[in-house]
Amino acid sequence: MRIAETEGRSGKPSSSGPSRDASLTLHAGLNNIRIDLKRERTARSAQLTLLTREVAEAIAAGDDARRHVTDVMIRTTEAALRELDDALARMKAGSYGRCERCTEIIPADRLEVRPTSRLCFPCQRTTELDRSGHIA
Repeated sequence: MRIAETEGRSGKPSSSGPSRDASLTLHAGLNNIRIDLKRERTARSAQLTLLTREVAEAIAAGDDARRHVTDVMIRTTEAALRELDDALARMKAGSYGRCERCTEIIPADRLEVRPTSRLCFPCQRTTELDRSGHIA
């Protein structure tokens, strides 16, 4: 199930035949991913609320180690929320499922595993190698 399956030979959405069936399947798949993203966002928001309380308690208790660990967890949770919000915004804009680097379709199995993916696997690998200082 790839986004490209919804297009006919002209690259435009097809309104009948097998492509139409794939389009309906894709739409259902995207709807399921959207629901999962929103559910995850709700859970992460609740987690952030708890962590904010936790850091306040750590500060009040003068527990610097606990405050430090909680601060790291807050930053990680905020980053996850940004990824979720970005994925939902890409869905709304119609660009979800396209690699931001090469513009190719991101395979559905990658999106199922990591629904916030911005890059296809080859571009993700290249980006990670570039960051680590290795030549791709």
